[in-house]
Amino acid sequence: MESLIHFFYVPKGLDDIRMVYNGAGCGLNTGIWAAHFGLPTIRNVFRSLLPGYAQADIDIAECFLNFMLHDMLKEMSGVDVTSLEEEEGRKVWERWVRNWMGLRDSPFRSIQ
Repeated sequence: MESLIHFFYVPKGLDDIRMVYNGAGCGLNTGIWAAHFGLPTIRNVFRSLLPGYAQADIDIAECFLNFMLHDMLKEMSGVDVTSLEEEEGRKVWERWVRNWMGLRDSPFRSIQ
């Protein structure tokens, strides 16, 4: 592992949490190029609807972690899981291989 990304949890409902792997603070974004990823505005959406059409809002955030990182980025995406190990005095890093929040090219790579 060449660098670490940070992780934290966010409460999701009353009985669940969502782990967020946030690499924005590790400095990797300064060396990554990403294509422009523009999101449609509400005007774009309304232009595509005709009378009788219906539309639904689907939260696909659960799918984000299904997309793999490029092999070069896997080497720079370590996660310090020392606090999760029972053995004291030993540093434990795991390699994260899927998208993480804050990575500049994550949205672009996810839709390819």
